[in-house]
Amino acid sequence: MTDEEPHFLELLIEHESVVGRLYEVFASLFPDREQFWRSLAAAEQMHAEKLGELGSEPSISRWLSHESGLRPQAIKSSIGYVESQTKRAQEGRLSSL
Repeated sequence: MTDEEPHFLELLIEHESVVGRLYEVFASLFPDREQFWRSLAAAEQMHAEKLGELGSEPSISRWLSHESGLRPQAIKSSIGYVESQTKRAQEGRLSSL
């Protein structure tokens, strides 16, 4: 990983954030379930904040980088997929199902 690439925690925080944005879009699109989607979006925001708190612990970064089995490309791929779904939802190309 180069210095320009985000670190694991940054990627995980970004992932939580993009999922939260998708849920916010769902809250707007599906008013009959708005509170449900907003509560999920709030939970994702809380997850992002909690992950941010882990940034002060160097052992967490080492574990994520060397022992967790997580791969940055997998996280990036998931972020891209969620962003594409958000775009589809905003364009009206996703149903409530």
